[in-house]
Amino acid sequence: MLCSLGLGFLGAQIVIISTYRGAGKTKTAMNLSIIYAIEQTLLCALGAIFLGLNGIWIAYLLSNTLIVLISWTYFKKNPVTKSVI
Repeated sequence: MLCSLGLGFLGAQIVIISTYRGAGKTKTAMNLSIIYAIEQTLLCALGAIFLGLNGIWIAYLLSNTLIVLISWTYFKKNPVTKSVI
């Protein structure tokens, strides 16, 4: 069940990051993807240490939620107004 909740947030993250890629702002998309990879790795490691297997699934949901909040906040402050290319 936790995985299915996280997939909704993952879809929103893909849309936001793909918006930047499509506009030619690939460094921004890359930076958001790197932040996501680092945060997911750290949260899953901490979840595994403290809560075991259930902690990994909880961390997956939290990391997807957190990256959507980060991406959405960045998108609101730096909207894609026109294409670079």
